Amino acid sequence: MALLALDIGGTTIKHALFTEAGERITAVQETPTEKTAADNHIAAQAGTIYQAYHHSGITGVAIASAGVVDPDTGTIVSAGYTIPGYTGTPLKQSVENSTGVPCWVENDVNCALLGELWRNHYPQQHIFCMTIGTGIGGAILINGQLYRGASFGAGEVGYVNQNGQDFQTYANTQALIHRAADAANQPFTTGYQVVHAFRDGNPDVQNAVQLWLDGIASELVNINHLLNPELFIIGGGIIEGAPEFGQLLDAAFRQRLTVQQYAATALKTATLGNEAGMYGALYHYLQKEAAHGHGHSQDDRAHV
Repeated sequence: MALLALDIGGTTIKHALFTEAGERITAVQETPTEKTAADNHIAAQAGTIYQAYHHSGITGVAIASAGVVDPDTGTIVSAGYTIPGYTGTPLKQSVENSTGVPCWVENDVNCALLGELWRNHYPQQHIFCMTIGTGIGGAILINGQLYRGASFGAGEVGYVNQNGQDFQTYANTQALIHRAADAANQPFTTGYQVVHAFRDGNPDVQNAVQLWLDGIASELVNINHLLNPELFIIGGGIIEGAPEFGQLLDAAFRQRLTVQQYAATALKTATLGNEAGMYGALYHYLQKEAAHGHGHSQDDRAHV
């Protein structure tokens, strides 16, 4: 028996098979997300991906998805411009209708937090997870439970306004690339190029990276005052690909702390890379099935 895990984004859908114990049993595949300028075909695409694995005896589908998600109905409450026409999609119902097996859906950043928590056995009960990529997302754990807010939109830190700009506008990966390119007068187009120049000792790039991290650190201080977590988990390709950025971010964060009681907050970088969402989706699936009497919970430290 196997479970199919999908991580649905605006550009690609990652997918792989897992055991119920959380062991990945196939390589991670990436399929381009099928969409047009006005619509998408994600629900049908999920069914097509399932059929490709059908011979493997899949007993359920676990989905991490971009957008604000109702985790009980599996409906996409709202979604941004990266996936046109996604808002209102009854994803859980559609997948169950097309596959005939149970399906549970959760927001991708919530899943990233759950995946890191599950696989790393973090004991903390109060955690804020931030992922930095094309946008910036957040997820909140309070007293060992995901906090989603009144309409499932809690943690959307990328849309927090600072000086007339969304946080993610000046702190996402693309903002770093533009900042470094302008500072060094270099045609950077990828985060890898910025990291390479940083490691080569380019002083303009190093300064640009520090200023970028300073902006993120300032937002972490604000979140720390608001939520007082025990642990920050910072993920996203640029952070995970450059461990020194995580160390510099931690130092910048601590330099900005003005209240000693908050100094105990730890900061760690994510460890699961682009598989975090799938692991978290699997964990969410197992918890939901256990709550409905259809399976066994892997552990009870995070109630979803």
